[in-house]
Amino acid sequence: MAEIIWSLTNAGPAITEEYDHGSATNGASTPSKEFYLRHTYLNPITNASLFTRLVTGTYGGAKNAQDDYDEIVGWGDETDVDDFGGLAVNMDALGSYATAWPSYLVPTATEAYMVATGRGDSELNARVLTTQTGCPTEGQVLNGGSPNVRFKVRFDIPNNEGVLGIRQVEQVLRYDYTS
Repeated sequence: MAEIIWSLTNAGPAITEEYDHGSATNGASTPSKEFYLRHTYLNPITNASLFTRLVTGTYGGAKNAQDDYDEIVGWGDETDVDDFGGLAVNMDALGSYATAWPSYLVPTATEAYMVATGRGDSELNARVLTTQTGCPTEGQVLNGGSPNVRFKVRFDIPNNEGVLGIRQVEQVLRYDYTS
């Protein structure tokens, strides 16, 4: 059976469980992590894009899945520099991730974005994988492949975050496939 394979190295073993980005203090970021994507379907997948949603499986955070999702999206919506943060995605793999990470002043660019309302926060607002991730055309992932399509993710913690604890959301790949 054909499958989508996520790994932490090019053509590496599949990730079989949730990935923990670690912890960071207020005003800091978790270490960025590069994720690789490939598939075993016969034809390319198209319209490949990423979005964030609340956890649908076993929840292991400090509050509840809805509050975590709302908080992380809300951090990206903030208009005060000390309250801004959230889930940051950098798709500039072919440029060695030279594109600046999203920030309060520049929350979105062609190759990088901070999840916020209307920006990667739902399937409707999914962000298409760009050619800088290794896609031959925007949103297209060829089968097999080395190097795999890849991008980096990190969490930026707001300066004014007052509640300590684990936050948990899911990052989802949305795609089309025609056999």
